[in-house]
Amino acid sequence: HPLVQVPNQLVGAPVLTDVTLICNVEASPKAINYWQRENGEMIIAGERYVLTEKEVNMYAVEMILHIKRLQSTDFGGYKCISKNSIGDTEGTIRLYGKEKARLEVCALLPKRQMLGIILAGLITYKNEIVLKENRHEDSARNQNGRLYKERGSDAGIYGSYASHTPTKQWELVKLITMSTLIVLLTSTRNLFLLLLPLSSTNDSNQRSNNDRERRKTKSHLNINAS
Repeated sequence: HPLVQVPNQLVGAPVLTDVTLICNVEASPKAINYWQRENGEMIIAGERYVLTEKEVNMYAVEMILHIKRLQSTDFGGYKCISKNSIGDTEGTIRLYGKEKARLEVCALLPKRQMLGIILAGLITYKNEIVLKENRHEDSARNQNGRLYKERGSDAGIYGSYASHTPTKQWELVKLITMSTLIVLLTSTRNLFLLLLPLSSTNDSNQRSNNDRERRKTKSHLNINAS
C-alpha cells in the first residue's frame, strides 16, 4: 500500500493570508491522491483552493494544497489520502489560526517610561542649544579681542537684540512643537514615523538660523569697530 509522510503536521497561519499544506507520497503501482477535511468533505480545486502534484520520481510525488485568503472556517484537520490497488493510506495535518506579528516600538515600553525618555531628550536638546549659543557669543567676542561695551542707546539696542533674536524665538517654537508631539505620540504610537522627518527638518533649520546669526554678528562687529 502507499506510504504517506507529512513534513509538518501542525501548521499555523493568520486569517486572510495564504497557506500551503504538503504531503509526500510513495506508491507502486501508482496511486490516486486527493485531499479531505477531517469531516470527510472532499476538497475540490477552485478560486481559493489550488491542488497540485509535483513528481519527485516514478514512484514518489509531492501533494500540495494551497489555500488562498485563509478564513476562520478553514481551520481544522486536513487529510492527504493516497489509494491504489493494494490499499490506501492517509496523513493528517492540523491547520490553526494565529495573530499577525506586530512590531510597535512604543508598545514595548510602558507609557510612563516612554514619556520619561522623551522628556530626557528634550532636556538634552535644550542644553545643547544653550551650549551652542554660549560658544557662539564667546567666538564673537574673541574675534574683536575684547568684550563689547554697550553704551547709551547702543546698550538698549544690543540688549533687546540679544534677548529677541530670531534664533531664540525659533528654538522656543521648536520646543513647544516637540512638547505637543509628545501628546500625539503617546496616543498614536508613531514615534519614529514622526521624529525622523522632524529631526531632519530641525537640523536644516538650525544650520540656516546659525548662518543668519553669524552674518548679523559680523555686521555688528564691523559697525562697532568703525
